[in-house]
Amino acid sequence: MKFITAAKVFLLPISVHAQNPAPIIVLPKSDQADSYKMQSAEKFKNSKEIIEDPSSGNINQEIIFTDSQPGTLPSPKSISDLTKRITSGQVEQFGGEAGALRVRLRGARAFEPTYYFNGLPLAGSDSSEQIVSLIPISAIASLMVYPDSPPFWLSSMGISGDINVLSCQKENCFAKKRTFDENSFKVNSRAGSFHYWQNSISHALQLDKNFSVFSTVEATSSKEDYPVFNNNNSVLNANRGQYENLQNNDFQKYSGYFHLNINSSLFNNINSATLYTDYEKGIPGAVSSASNARIRKKLFISTLQAEKFYPDNGIIWNNQLGLILNKSEISNFSEGYTTQANSSFNTTAQIKSWMTIPTQFIFEEKTGIVIEYLNFTQNTTASVPAALDNSSDSESKSLRREIRLGLFESIYLPLLKEYSLSLNFNSWLSGAQSEVSIDCNKGNLQNICNTKNNNIEKNIYGYSFSIQQNYKFIINYLRYILAMRRPYLAEMYGSPSGILANSALQEEQSRKIEFGFTFPYFEIGTFYTKDSNLIFLQEINQFISQYQNIEDSNRIGLYLNSDIYIYKSWKFYFSYQYVKSLMNKNNNEYYVPRSSENSINSGTSVDSIFITKLNEYSTYFGSYFNLNWQSEFYLDYLNINKVEIPPIYNTGFSVQFKNLKEQRNFLVSFDIYNIADETYAKVSNTTGFSQQMQTNGYIGYPPPGRRFYLTISGEI
Repeated sequence: MKFITAAKVFLLPISVHAQNPAPIIVLPKSDQADSYKMQSAEKFKNSKEIIEDPSSGNINQEIIFTDSQPGTLPSPKSISDLTKRITSGQVEQFGGEAGALRVRLRGARAFEPTYYFNGLPLAGSDSSEQIVSLIPISAIASLMVYPDSPPFWLSSMGISGDINVLSCQKENCFAKKRTFDENSFKVNSRAGSFHYWQNSISHALQLDKNFSVFSTVEATSSKEDYPVFNNNNSVLNANRGQYENLQNNDFQKYSGYFHLNINSSLFNNINSATLYTDYEKGIPGAVSSASNARIRKKLFISTLQAEKFYPDNGIIWNNQLGLILNKSEISNFSEGYTTQANSSFNTTAQIKSWMTIPTQFIFEEKTGIVIEYLNFTQNTTASVPAALDNSSDSESKSLRREIRLGLFESIYLPLLKEYSLSLNFNSWLSGAQSEVSIDCNKGNLQNICNTKNNNIEKNIYGYSFSIQQNYKFIINYLRYILAMRRPYLAEMYGSPSGILANSALQEEQSRKIEFGFTFPYFEIGTFYTKDSNLIFLQEINQFISQYQNIEDSNRIGLYLNSDIYIYKSWKFYFSYQYVKSLMNKNNNEYYVPRSSENSINSGTSVDSIFITKLNEYSTYFGSYFNLNWQSEFYLDYLNINKVEIPPIYNTGFSVQFKNLKEQRNFLVSFDIYNIADETYAKVSNTTGFSQQMQTNGYIGYPPPGRRFYLTISGEI
């Protein structure tokens, strides 16, 4: 009762990063990768710890820190840049800094991984792709990437992997710990191509060992007027058209974030994190056409979590609340459109409690139990600008109440001094009830208008069984997974903007078996996956579309990741993925469109090379060179049009000034993206491809050509 009372006082949902075998991991900078330490070695070390405590994660989890050793990687401008460091998947970004982001973990064909913010799911009413892009980079400490099965407490229902965004607090977003009552400040300023500007100020205060605060404000803007190729409806060929600067593509994003940490007698650790973002962007039209349409988004996220550790019996008890408010509005439509969803408002509310209970019946066991309640709502309004008649306006309201139950069991067997084995079973069950109401007056949408439904949705479930062992410097694992994804509200119940409801939509399913080895210097693994009932949007006619279960697919893949210091501060890294995806449609197999078989992310860097000492400051130099490449792929289901993808080269350097005595740190970095100025993908076969819209942002890869960014940051 005391906790419920405290939660009502805060009125904010919750998120903790526990200290003893923490479910939500927060690593202080001292525990992150230091100079001359390889990520492969760090992953091997973490994997050994996970074998002893499988409830804390899985061997395949990947930790992507916002801050890296200066000069070894590009300084991230957004979460899109941060995901490009993921080695367990293919990452693509379309249309510049404000464009779409696609992350395919293990080559998953479904829309996207399931994203979380401190364990709060960002998807439910609709996909989380748009929400996650609104989170400011200055509020992100790290990404926890789970390409197959996440820890039980995340209660995942995704079939395409999971990415948990961990937000900043003082311990993980400042380089040095300071004494009590001292303020810490970090200022970051970045300028770049296409009139790009980004500025942020962060502040942390540690009053005593039981109380700390962290806050940050961030502003980002860009005109994004990069050149796009206008082929005038001809074959996509650089010799048959001209480049034009993209218009009405600018964006502005303003964000604020606040984190509070309290250690108390009631709960060992209480964390509250609150985020707000205001975002506006132009919507460009076809090349050579004018567009005045604008989209504006507002995002509010709040999490609150309390953790209690019972030292007498080793029980860890966590309670979490979460809230998301997400609003989007579109204005200044051009006349002639049939319908437009000009406003949407989505909410997610979460209550979750989970517990881990250690026992010693066999050797060392842990039982985990989780219960989670989620409430999703989506309200959408639409209008017909060309009609200029309010009688054509419409509204759709949908609601889903979902309860998720989870059970986890693990056994750890330290059989020999140099050999250990653990087994774990993880399972979820989800039940849901939904309501939908669509009110509208449109002639071409009468079959979905003025309807009301109240449904008990089909139960879905998922589970994973995993065996992992460690012998000296070798870790290997075998895992079998069944995952399901419930259709989003927008997919199942439609919207008045022209999306037909489909209450018969089946849940997506994925079955996967995975086997691999982890060594101190590299990891290698293989997997086979069968996906069923994959959901895609199908066009019915020029006015309406509908989400349907249109295909099954098979995936088989191999991955290899390695990094090693060749000499002192000279590092080399290499990541390779092979994924062959075939879809089954009408009893025939096709290569999956937009799916490359081979992809490589490789590079070399030098870091922390001491140059000289200026007064009280030691000066260090760092530099990197990076290559990203993927093999050609088909654009369409008929596998007629294949595109070649050019290799993309990036480089940069940094100069760092450190004053250890005063704990001051200043950094100047310069990054060059796409050195060769590749601006579009070419159709490689003789049939050609006619594309009316701009190539960048629709089928073009990579994002706009060569770009430069200068970053200056300081921490005092």
